[in-house]
Amino acid sequence: MSLGYWKLIVLTLLPYCVYSGPCGPTRNITGKEGETATLHVNATGGRAIAWVLVNGTRTNTFAETKPNSSINIRGNQYKGRVSSTNDGSLIFTHLTKKVQGIYRAEVSKSDCSHFYSLKVYKSLVAEDIQIHHNRSESCNVILSCTVNERDVTISWSHTDRTGPTLHVYNVSDAGVYTCTAHNPISSASKSLTLTHICYNGKHSQLYYLTGLILVPVIVCPILCFIWIFMRKRRKKTVDQNAAGEIQGQTVYSEVENYRTRVHMLTSQPRVEPAAP
Repeated sequence: MSLGYWKLIVLTLLPYCVYSGPCGPTRNITGKEGETATLHVNATGGRAIAWVLVNGTRTNTFAETKPNSSINIRGNQYKGRVSSTNDGSLIFTHLTKKVQGIYRAEVSKSDCSHFYSLKVYKSLVAEDIQIHHNRSESCNVILSCTVNERDVTISWSHTDRTGPTLHVYNVSDAGVYTCTAHNPISSASKSLTLTHICYNGKHSQLYYLTGLILVPVIVCPILCFIWIFMRKRRKKTVDQNAAGEIQGQTVYSEVENYRTRVHMLTSQPRVEPAAP
């Protein structure tokens, strides 16, 4: 092959193989788990766009788009998860944290590339917030609020303070304290009653003493009532049994008397009348 032929090949492939720098600052894209995020590109004049995942020094070209054309997906792991718009922009669907990263859009016959930083966040709920407390005998309380997610800002509504830790030194400030967690796409809150923490021990002693007093007052009359009721019922049963026995003895005596009279009548000799 002639040298001119190789020069033609190099000049043809150069726009696709040579990266000369970014077209501008990296665009930060924020998405929510389960939803969609779009990596927009400027008008390309109908030219194809190669989409590359950048992982340090390693790259992975996983899709190619072109205005008014169908997307060409090269990686099986992206099938069903990416699509394109009419202008060639890339759409991520069913977002998960696994697709987070740095992406590069390489427009054919362009001397620069577009960069995107995609971050995916969970929508926060109250169950994601953990509130811990530590109190002294004088009820000086240290409250700490934590969330096991990244890029979270924490604030306390009772004092309008920002930060995960809150010190409460005055018992007169006891009440409801609310920790609110924010991330770029959502917020959630969880509350704690400080009065319950401070006076929980004293209230427990009060409830214990009250129980010691109320239990005998309530239980003893109930037990006495049950005992009297059972005693009356037992006495009634004994009286009924005694009455039954007396009645039975009376009937038996009458039967015996009747049998005795019958026997006496039948045992007397029969007197025949004298003949004329």
